[in-house]
Amino acid sequence: MNQEIEIRKTWKVKLVLSTLIIATVGILYIYLLFVGMQKELTTLEQIQDVTIQYTEVVNVLEMEKLRCNDFIVNASGNFAEFEYCKGFLVWYDTNIDSLVSL
Repeated sequence: MNQEIEIRKTWKVKLVLSTLIIATVGILYIYLLFVGMQKELTTLEQIQDVTIQYTEVVNVLEMEKLRCNDFIVNASGNFAEFEYCKGFLVWYDTNIDSLVSL
């Protein structure tokens, strides 16, 4: 009889320990999943910030392109401004048009 009670106690202890181990592993998995998601969210926010900055820079460059196009078409102003706009438009066409079209 005592041996049967000890076997039951041993079985219950093993069951409780197994349940605790499984619960601990599950909680650890959920925690690591949450930490990974937080890192991904931070990375996505950084990418969004860079994208916004990139868009703002492209908008400024496009405004300067329009200003230079207008300046050259109207042929008003001084020679230095004309040379700047001509060089800017060549640079824009070479470097920025391919980036904007992506």
